[in-house]
Amino acid sequence: MGLIKTTKIIAVARFDETETGIQFAEACKESGINLIEVISTKPGAFELIKILSETEDICVGAGTVLDLKSAEYAHSSGAEFI
Repeated sequence: MGLIKTTKIIAVARFDETETGIQFAEACKESGINLIEVISTKPGAFELIKILSETEDICVGAGTVLDLKSAEYAHSSGAEFI
């Protein structure tokens, strides 16, 4: 939560293709935005969360989490916030 309070900007990734989400995250990172929320209802969202959680200098979380199972899956995929 400390990073969210100090950064105050969270980029939201809402893409149907994982590769587009990766490119978006890299552009964010290059622009100094390192907090990214992946909308969990999109195809490939948990795969994107896993990839981004392994990327240096990116803090990734899950958004639009509608149930406990999705929250648990987001967490196990590497989401640092929900």
